[in-house]
Parts: sequence; C-alpha cells; structure tokens
Amino acid sequence: MNPITSFYIAGLSFRPQKDQEAIKLGQVLLLEAEPDNPYDNNAIKLVTLEDKIHVGYVPKKQTKELHPYRIAEIPVFTVVVNHIPEMPSHKRVLVTVKSERELPRFIPEEKEFKNFICQKAIGE
Repeated sequence: MNPITSFYIAGLSFRPQKDQEAIKLGQVLLLEAEPDNPYDNNAIKLVTLEDKIHVGYVPKKQTKELHPYRIAEIPVFTVVVNHIPEMPSHKRVLVTVKSERELPRFIPEEKEFKNFICQKAIGE
C-alpha cells in the first residue's frame, strides 16, 4: 500500500474520555468529510470503524494532502500506529494514512464537496 501521510489526531482533548479510550493500537479509523464544520469546511473527522465513535480530526495540513484522493475518489485507509495514553493529547495517537492506488497525474477540478474518503477497512 502507498503511504500518504502520518499525523497526530487533532482535537482529541476535546472528546469525552470514553471516546478517547475507544482508540486502540492497530485500529482502523474511518475518515469522514465534515463540510458543515463551523471552523473549517474542509474538515475531516476520524471515527472508529466498529462503533462510529468520533475521536478527533485530521490536522488542517494533512487535510490538504488527502482531499486530492477524495476528489479522485480513491479510497484511503487510516491505521493507529502509535498510542501512548500517558502522552499529552496532541502527541497521544499517531495515525498513518495509506492507499491501494496512486493519485492520477491529472486530478479533475472539484465541482462540489462530496462526503467521501474512507469507506472500508484494509483487506476488504
């Protein structure tokens, strides 16, 4: 699989403690576009695959790296690669994003915001 980017989950400290505890090492998290987010209309939230628990957000810098995959409708997969509960929240959970396919050399211009990103787990 093609690694795209890695990042620490943003906004984790604003999530309820029980939601933070839902994150496990090796877990697949879904990426969901959140165009109605009042702070960033390009926001991408992270939710657990099994229970759909909202655990945080993709940082703004990495959001820009992921949107071309969304526009080209290429599925991406996120995996929790490091989880250290004792660390401060902004360095607690490291996520890596991968894709089975490369981006095409030409990405069509986006006409409208589609709620796409990760819809399946690795190996499906």
